[in-house]
Amino acid sequence: MFGMPRPPSQAPHLSPHRQRMALDTDPAAEAAQFRIFRRMTAAQKVRIVEQASQTARQLAMAGLRERFPQADEKELLYRYVALEHGEELARHAYPEMVAGLEQREGVKGGGKVPGEA
Repeated sequence: MFGMPRPPSQAPHLSPHRQRMALDTDPAAEAAQFRIFRRMTAAQKVRIVEQASQTARQLAMAGLRERFPQADEKELLYRYVALEHGEELARHAYPEMVAGLEQREGVKGGGKVPGEA
């Protein structure tokens, strides 16, 4: 059964107290990954998380650039903050950007990020 979790009786190398993390990964491969994680230093683990976060930010910014090709870097940063942290924080952090977008797009304050559905 590809992609289906095995019952604990069929995955004896996994602790019965730990749930599977990736149901689409073979239990033996997952166990090997966890052995590697346990041998890593805290600094190595932090670096992996930093790299994943950086990749996620880059992908989000690429998506915003595609959706808003006319936007400059400051507008893209505003839209990124709104996407990641909510419109209220973005409006508070970049009030001048909100005013400029509202003027450009003919929208008045308090609503969604200008240009968003």
